[in-house]
Amino acid sequence: MSPIIVRKVVKVGQKRESMYKRVTAFLMLSVVIAMPGCISDDGSIEQTNNDETETINQNENNTSVENTTFVDYVGFMDNSSVYGFIADPIENFSRTYQAQNENNCTSTEHGDDWTGVWGDPWCVIDYGGMVASEGGSTTYENGELCFVDTAGESYCSNMTISNRVMWFQGDIFGGQEDKCAVYIQSELFVPSSAYNIALNAYDENGDLIPVDWDDLFNDPAYQSWESERMNAYNAESANAPEWCTDPIMGWYHWASQPVS
Repeated sequence: MSPIIVRKVVKVGQKRESMYKRVTAFLMLSVVIAMPGCISDDGSIEQTNNDETETINQNENNTSVENTTFVDYVGFMDNSSVYGFIADPIENFSRTYQAQNENNCTSTEHGDDWTGVWGDPWCVIDYGGMVASEGGSTTYENGELCFVDTAGESYCSNMTISNRVMWFQGDIFGGQEDKCAVYIQSELFVPSSAYNIALNAYDENGDLIPVDWDDLFNDPAYQSWESERMNAYNAESANAPEWCTDPIMGWYHWASQPVS
């Protein structure tokens, strides 16, 4: 298969190894990340998870759980429906994506950058846990999500959350600070017919299987799913941060397109 040239924020083909090295370097130095949740007036984060609302007070490090009934969202997703972020709790901030199968999630055959923990159909990479294993921690204050290393030095990224909508500045691995990505807390999307939406998917010859974007975007089930999400976004759009002047709703799709 001919090499695929993509924007530097997506790790496919030959980009995988270099991106993984950046993650490793972050564990020792820095990374900028985003965390799903809802910011309340007192500065805590409320995260919906399996019909519970977990309230994390970031100033006092106290956690309380209120048993309420909510939709079971899979995470803050971009409009690909298969790429986004979860946090349960904040210390375990993770990237999540739909993988082709367990082997493609856990194997390093095609590089380490997409390797995570399998939970059908999701592959989860727990960056928060990695940072904690190196003696670091995470904080969220004044619109910034930060990793703090063992020397007390913080590496931060702008992030704003309003109810189900998250605006995140730049790429999770750093760079692209002039870009603003939007992630929306979303339900699981189920296609109405058979086509590929899995990331990190390969055929028997080891060739990358691309997402069937046309089939996805033209699927009536997807259009209904995306319409509900956009209703949630429009309800919060007035709360977009000043630094987000040109929001990208489909970060993975945008970043995976060939560049001229």
